[in-house]
Amino acid sequence: MKNNYAADITLRIAIEEDMLNVWEWRNDSVTIANSFDSVYITMEKHEAWFMDALTNSNKVLLIGCKGEEKVGLVRFDRLSEGVSEISINVSPTFRKQGIGTIMLKKSLSWVKGRVIARIKEDNMISLSAFEKAGFRFEDRTEGIVKMVVQA
Repeated sequence: MKNNYAADITLRIAIEEDMLNVWEWRNDSVTIANSFDSVYITMEKHEAWFMDALTNSNKVLLIGCKGEEKVGLVRFDRLSEGVSEISINVSPTFRKQGIGTIMLKKSLSWVKGRVIARIKEDNMISLSAFEKAGFRFEDRTEGIVKMVVQA
């Protein structure tokens, strides 16, 4: 059953203290299955990526929060001027509650231009969340669905 969390969910820029949570969410079995890089990520590799992402001007890492509790991550990677790719990972504790859709909708105020999502075609939960957040189907190639929205 979905809860009406929209007003309760906030987004903030990720900080170094979020690294462990993001690593744990990334190595959750559901996340691994739905990732393009479907392998366990070591803390050493994650720490290098995370610290770079915090300072990389072409990336935005947002932490979703319900009160003080962290509920997920939205990431934007700038591909070119006015074009970004988005990805999302909801904490396993908060999945199947509609929080992903809320985070996606709220995150679009952090970027401008065309936003692209690439989702495995069998990841029905993510496909639904992106659609509910306003993304529209653009293409399907080799098992990957491309959805877009203008922010």
